[in-house]
Amino acid sequence: GKIDVPSVLLTPVAVDASNMYDVIIKDGWHKLEDVYKNVPKDQWPEQ
Repeated sequence: GKIDVPSVLLTPVAVDASNMYDVIIKDGWHKLEDVYKNVPKDQWPEQ
């Protein structure tokens, strides 16, 4: 048989150190405190 399955296809975005803040934190996927919890605060990115 055939079934229609609803879906949302998103364009993948590569994440690295240069865009992690914009893609992961600023877009709301994770909180800054969670991503950088094992990094000294003086090394956190500026907001």
